[in-house]
Amino acid sequence: MAKKFIKIIALVEILIGIVTLIGLTITALFFLPKKPLNIFIFVMISASISTALGVGILKYKEQARVLLIFFSGYIIFTKILIFSDLLQLCCDIVSFIPSYIKNGVSFAYHTFIILFFTQRNIKKYFIKNESRT
Repeated sequence: MAKKFIKIIALVEILIGIVTLIGLTITALFFLPKKPLNIFIFVMISASISTALGVGILKYKEQARVLLIFFSGYIIFTKILIFSDLLQLCCDIVSFIPSYIKNGVSFAYHTFIILFFTQRNIKKYFIKNESRT
């Protein structure tokens, strides 16, 4: 069962990254970008990281597991700053879903990621795999 969750999470990360990259590319090619360049670049880098981490998790790479935990912690930290009004982002890439819903889902998902991938019985899949390569 654990391996199924690992694969599902890996595929979700890949899907999030690829869909975001495709959306950004289409927006850049066919529409006048409404977002500042720094937001566009930040989201492009984040989507690329998400895709790469998903591939690494799918291959049971220990480095990908650790980096996904770190990346999720960073996302949770930024969401806490947003919820407490200490950080305000000027622009959303996707504007048809309210920000509080996107931030809440992101917070819950990344909290789950940290709790899941720090479990001893989950770590063992990655540590074993690393020793074989």
